[in-house]
Amino acid sequence: MNSYKIIFCFLWISLSLSCTRDLDIPFPEHQPLLTLNTFLVEGGTPFLQVSRSFGALETITDSSIIVKDAVVELWKDGVKLSNFQYKDTLQSDTVYIEEITPGQFEYYVEETRTGVYLPTSDIEPLAAFDLVEFQASHPAYGNASAEVTITPEPEILGVELVKDSIITRDFDDGYQDKWTALKVQVNDPGEIANYYNFSAVINYWQDFGQQQGTDTLRWPQIVATEIVREADGVVYGENGPISDQEFDGQAHTIVVYLRLPGCCGYAEDLAQEDEFTYYSVDVNTFMLDASYGIFQQKRELQRYNRTEGIEGALIPTEPVSVVGNVEGGYGLIGSFNGNTRRVWVP
Repeated sequence: MNSYKIIFCFLWISLSLSCTRDLDIPFPEHQPLLTLNTFLVEGGTPFLQVSRSFGALETITDSSIIVKDAVVELWKDGVKLSNFQYKDTLQSDTVYIEEITPGQFEYYVEETRTGVYLPTSDIEPLAAFDLVEFQASHPAYGNASAEVTITPEPEILGVELVKDSIITRDFDDGYQDKWTALKVQVNDPGEIANYYNFSAVINYWQDFGQQQGTDTLRWPQIVATEIVREADGVVYGENGPISDQEFDGQAHTIVVYLRLPGCCGYAEDLAQEDEFTYYSVDVNTFMLDASYGIFQQKRELQRYNRTEGIEGALIPTEPVSVVGNVEGGYGLIGSFNGNTRRVWVP
């Protein structure tokens, strides 16, 4: 009887395949619109990247979507600050955190880009809480605009490294990593909705057997604004901005987690590592405007829902909605600012 069922299934599949037809489903024609992207910093020179949107079936290159002949203006409080003109340059942008005096840091950004619109006249540096607007137009791609409030430097009231707070995450293959808690107390300005994000640089000395060396792990270590405890006891951190919605305009302590370097790996490898002794941590606190904060949250969401291993190559990540604040087009105009405090390891 089972053999008859198998034969019937094969016949049904064959008949189903033989009855299929190709359908010509027309895709809607895409109308390209202007796409504006930039982030602005207090005291910095504003710049703007302008491109055009493209359809799903369109073959593109960077040169085919960059728009070099748009009319771009920057406005503040109803007054035009400057026209902007495209500059085809080959430079870079770098974030700098410089220690001026022991425990006192200066934060700034070298704001040069590859192929951007820059002001054609001298303008005063942007100030905290300035509400500025980019307006752009193009004969083929229409008009687009976006505004943003320049975020102030976050006011840090104190940073505390919590003793006895190390959390270890053990993976199924024997790998492990460790996190330790930090309490960062901020005084939120309350004038704008914003998000906070964190990174850290760890200063340490290392035992090389007969010698000792002092150095700094200069690449920012992962700092998580959330630790998720699953039903099976797994503990891990997610690196993403946290909204000031619950403490808008108030002093508030944000508990974040720092992933410890030198702690992590497989047991047989860790046994051969030189000993690290940490003596201070430079905690970088960033304030992002609401649109930029939500955008960064979406990026982290996509990053963390990516399946690892072979499954990740076969199963696509969960779709994440595109976030932007450009009217009449696409893209994101954001702002952020930073502050650094040093905490000594007890």
